[in-house]
Amino acid sequence: MLSNAILLAHSSIPLSYRVVDVEEYKKAVILFYEINNLVSRI
Repeated sequence: MLSNAILLAHSSIPLSYRVVDVEEYKKAVILFYEINNLVSRI
């Protein structure tokens, strides 16, 4: 939500993740911030 608030504040289009499983999205965000990589090698 924060990313959408920032985008909207700068007159940009908000992001939409309607086709992504919520739990998978959360895991991917945590993985990205922990290892700074979008691809899991585990």
